[in-house]
Amino acid sequence: MNIPFSGGCVCGLIRYTGSREPLAMINCHCVDCQRSSGAAFASGIVVMTADLEISGTPRAYAVRGSSGLLTTRSFCAGCGTPLFTQSEANSQFTSVRFPSLDDPSSFQPMLDIYTASAQQWVCLDPAIPHFPQSPQQPTEGGACGVTAADTGPSPSPPPPSPDRPGCDSGSSSRIPASCAAQSRSPQSPA
Repeated sequence: MNIPFSGGCVCGLIRYTGSREPLAMINCHCVDCQRSSGAAFASGIVVMTADLEISGTPRAYAVRGSSGLLTTRSFCAGCGTPLFTQSEANSQFTSVRFPSLDDPSSFQPMLDIYTASAQQWVCLDPAIPHFPQSPQQPTEGGACGVTAADTGPSPSPPPPSPDRPGCDSGSSSRIPASCAAQSRSPQSPA
């Protein structure tokens, strides 16, 4: 990832820059991230809050995480773009939604968290660690893995997951074979 990195909302009311390398890049499968993203999981980069400069004023919405502490999600009030997540438990960290980056192509997830809540049809990458909750328990914020940077990923990938029979857990590629087939685009007519 190029440093500094920058991004913002679709309409341009909110812009941000990050002055340091992210601490982690995560996929969070908690129910709150599923609902707030409108997708099977939310992906983000975790940075030190002090390293993030924001111009404009995002709107915020707070929910209670599994720890009982607040998790605050920030988004653009004009266009609705999800931007940031912070946990009351670890406010020194902010998760930035990767699709809001000016160059999202450098996002490469380092770990999957809250996989106990993952949709059964989601193929988890066997090359990265998976955590049923947050890597740090029980003091996590309960959503979006803002605390994932506290402990970092485990030193080795997890064993194949028997509860996800649709995923080729034995694949050595970055994308499980059964998921890769789904992501291939149809051939254009000649």
